[in-house]
Amino acid sequence: MSAPNDESMIMYMMHMTFYQSTEAIFLFQDFESTNTAGYILGLIITFLVAVGMEALSFIIFLFKAKAKRNGHVGLSMTTLIVTGLYFLQLVIAFALMLLVMTFNAIIFLTVIAGILTGYAIFGFMKLNLQAKLGESGYSTVAEKCCT
Repeated sequence: MSAPNDESMIMYMMHMTFYQSTEAIFLFQDFESTNTAGYILGLIITFLVAVGMEALSFIIFLFKAKAKRNGHVGLSMTTLIVTGLYFLQLVIAFALMLLVMTFNAIIFLTVIAGILTGYAIFGFMKLNLQAKLGESGYSTVAEKCCT
């Protein structure tokens, strides 16, 4: 077994406090920004992915509302689609969490801004649709039992 060379021993310092630098790794080693243009592109993609996560939440709501209106109960194609979309939403949420855990302050703020923008767009669309459908959106066991 040969001894490792110096190039294979390069290690990246993991920050434990917020910092600001245009050199950042966006989830994978191959998605590393080494200049300002790459960093800005990574931030734009991060922002759009965060907005997309909220869009997925709205799409899932639309599928559920359609299934409820059509009387679908139990396992159906809609259930499988909603489950797949929920899985995708979880993957995106955990990827965004990992981006936040880089402790790059601008990446952190970009994730927050993307989620807030997505909620401002799709969250209020969901609330308006719930009002039109006559749903509270907060169906709990207490509401079902005690009303």
